[in-house]
Amino acid sequence: SSKLKNPTVTTDTVSLPVIGNIAAGYDEIALEDWSGETVEVPLSYLKGRNKNEFIVLKVHGDSMFPEYHNGDKVVILKQDSLPRSGSIGAVLYDGETATLKKVEYFDNKIKLIPLNPTFPPKIITGPDCESVHIIGIPKILIREIEE
Repeated sequence: SSKLKNPTVTTDTVSLPVIGNIAAGYDEIALEDWSGETVEVPLSYLKGRNKNEFIVLKVHGDSMFPEYHNGDKVVILKQDSLPRSGSIGAVLYDGETATLKKVEYFDNKIKLIPLNPTFPPKIITGPDCESVHIIGIPKILIREIEE
């Protein structure tokens, strides 16, 4: 019978800011709604990247249920494009709050699609597509299990 090894205790964690709303400031993300809340993430989870490449977005509402729950914290790798059409990304639309959505690209429109079928997709067309900014892609999900 195999015995469980003792867990390795490590203090190698990094503290990442938890953002509620994200406003776009020039090429950087303006952390306007930072309450000071942080999460500790094991350094190994960043896979050698710098902690400044990540932010944590708090999920509001149920539009991305069941994959993402209200109150989940999602560690986002900051980048300004998605791997492909149909990927899930943190998106800033119209200078408003950042949102987590599935993003589909078409010739002259962008569809922001909630995973929860009870929420309608948002379709952005023509010049308004310029106002859609990808903030990053979800890498780590932090969820506290409710009793």
